[in-house]
Amino acid sequence: MAQPHVLEHGRHAVLPGYSARFVLRGIPFVEPRFLALVEDADAEAHGVLFSIDDAGWEEMSRHEMTYERRLVRVQAGDEEVEAIALVAPRWVLRTERPPSARYARLLVVGGQAHGLPDELVARWRGYAETGPKLSIHLAGLRYPVVWLARYIGTPAAALIVLLTITGLAAGCVRLLLG
Repeated sequence: MAQPHVLEHGRHAVLPGYSARFVLRGIPFVEPRFLALVEDADAEAHGVLFSIDDAGWEEMSRHEMTYERRLVRVQAGDEEVEAIALVAPRWVLRTERPPSARYARLLVVGGQAHGLPDELVARWRGYAETGPKLSIHLAGLRYPVVWLARYIGTPAAALIVLLTITGLAAGCVRLLLG
């Protein structure tokens, strides 16, 4: 929701029969949960509808591999629109838990920009203030991980970068302590 293209071209949409919950497991203490659409007959999910070109779709698909693609009908203003929704498959669902502060901040920015309901944005703002903050401090590592991921995959790249930092930190401690 907070990507430049989405901020500029997206619009508030409502998807009946689904709810958006923090049930997709991430990395403990860093990015513990991600928002996912979950089937829920009595609910409606608020989000952002946007168009994306083929290259953008391919890029997003590389990052959002876990989700099922579903053809849905959303309400965007006065218009009902056919769209593709990324829905969490049942096998990945976990107990709902708070997201990281970094992730919640992105949701707040996108939610405010697109006029999502105030109570929803307020909930996300609460997570931005109280959620784990480690990912905010690690945000600078995104670029080396993305670069390495092209060659060895994202999980392996993240592990290598984190192990390198751990090794550097241990080396600094040894130097300081003599």
